[in-house]
Amino acid sequence: FDFWIAEVMLEEGEIYLSKTDLARNLIEKLCANGLEVACVLFDAGFCSPSFLKYLVSKELTYICRFPKSRKLGFEGYRLNAKAIFDQDYNGSFYYDRCFGFTKACQGSYAGHEVQLVVVANSKTKLLDRDFYCVLTNDLKKKYSQVLRNYRNRGSIEHFFRKLKSYLGLCSFYRHDQETISRHIHFCLAGYLMVQAYSQQLKMSFFQTLQRIRADSREQSERKLIPLWEQLAVMCVNLTSPETIAA
Repeated sequence: FDFWIAEVMLEEGEIYLSKTDLARNLIEKLCANGLEVACVLFDAGFCSPSFLKYLVSKELTYICRFPKSRKLGFEGYRLNAKAIFDQDYNGSFYYDRCFGFTKACQGSYAGHEVQLVVVANSKTKLLDRDFYCVLTNDLKKKYSQVLRNYRNRGSIEHFFRKLKSYLGLCSFYRHDQETISRHIHFCLAGYLMVQAYSQQLKMSFFQTLQRIRADSREQSERKLIPLWEQLAVMCVNLTSPETIAA
């Protein structure tokens, strides 16, 4: 795994990589292995002009959280979201029951055409023009679909929340990359095993963990070792050169 390490924690001779550098490396690996990247979703922390230019150069579609104070090119001016929509009538905003009052415009940012989608989830925020902003380089997609696609990022956050809350992903006692990488591998393997077992039991992830903890060691071994062996075979097959080439 490539993962971010604070610059102050690096040992002598190690090269510091920013989070956007790591994201570029991950995308390059995915493309090199023949995997198709349909859309890249990320939060405002990755919304730098250089990273957006990189995605456009790779001909990738992106949807990201856009800081509401940041300016983009609109009708010959550099304006933020509040200034762009400040003169629009409140009635011109479309009300979506899932998101609130929404509207979109096209402009330019980081040297390419973009679509800015804004959301106000209450009338007070609409009057104050206090928007939640989402940016994409897909100009053809309707803004309601842009918001629905970006909401898929929540499932990724939910996945990491399970790893951190239940499987110890955030508990690192060593700072060297090999040890941390091994720890992450075990957390992911444990997640896959619990997820597969939860499908057998038709229970939620948390209920399955409670069931495992309630069982004796012998019961857990009898039920989980076959799953562990199946996952081991699956992981070997997925990472084999023949599978990647196919």
